Amino acid sequence: MAASPDGKHIYVTNQGDSTVAVINTATNTVSATVGLGGIPLGAVVTPDNAHVYVTLVSGKVAVVSTASNTVSATITDASLVLPGLLAVTPDGKTVYVADLAGNSVTVIDTATNTVKTTITVGQIPFGLAVTPDGANLYVANGGDSTVSVIATVSNAVTLTILGFNGPEGVAITADGKNVLVANNIGNSVAIITTATNTVSATIPVGLAPVVVAVQMPQPAQNVCTSDDDDDDHDKDRDRDHHDHDKDRDHDRDHQRRHHDPKQDCDSGKDKDRDDHHHDDDDHGHRDHHDGGHI
Repeated sequence: MAASPDGKHIYVTNQGDSTVAVINTATNTVSATVGLGGIPLGAVVTPDNAHVYVTLVSGKVAVVSTASNTVSATITDASLVLPGLLAVTPDGKTVYVADLAGNSVTVIDTATNTVKTTITVGQIPFGLAVTPDGANLYVANGGDSTVSVIATVSNAVTLTILGFNGPEGVAITADGKNVLVANNIGNSVAIITTATNTVSATIPVGLAPVVVAVQMPQPAQNVCTSDDDDDDHDKDRDRDHHDHDKDRDHDRDHQRRHHDPKQDCDSGKDKDRDDHHHDDDDHGHRDHHDGGHI
């Protein structure tokens, strides 16, 4: 299963009928079903939301066009023996495929949908993930309980990290500082600090963890909060009518030339302030008027 980067669709691999179900997240319904012609395993969506790469147990990778929800290409290569999970670089130019039987990672050029090279890693590679800066790929090797670190610029293993217990799923934090690895046999999640590429912590979890995921930061929301203008409200009440009109005209001119999301919040305060000034002015006029008749 894989989600599109824009969050609009989820692609589910169905092994029973060799299809991919496309779920529309706005309606939580299946909007399309894509026939693959083979039993699927893993899937990944490119950063531009244009394609879904799906591994097939027959030793192929199907490329699904999200525009038409059809298979637009099929990739075959001798290195694809039993392809499993996949990862894509942030620029979308490269897809990495972990081959469970070949003890290797196949590198696919997405511009041509051809295999560029094959990287030998540990035994039975399963989960893999690329760092947010696109510099490194981390591969969990369940067969020998290691994690291979691959430099994407050279597509070569630069380091093999020890100290795991049946590692499978891999995820990386949004800041790229930590790699989380699910220890299927160890019933735990190991945390790799990427600055040193060492295991800095191990967290006990439930039995036989397989997949680990990291929640991505959510976009900041425009929330109305109090500010210094509220503290100065009493001072504003003491301004005379002339200053009020001058400030109001200036604010209107400023709003026409510049739009700040915060002004939606401030406009309510300004309106209350204006109404209060008018009330004060009305009281002043009434007092003056009444005083003139006494």
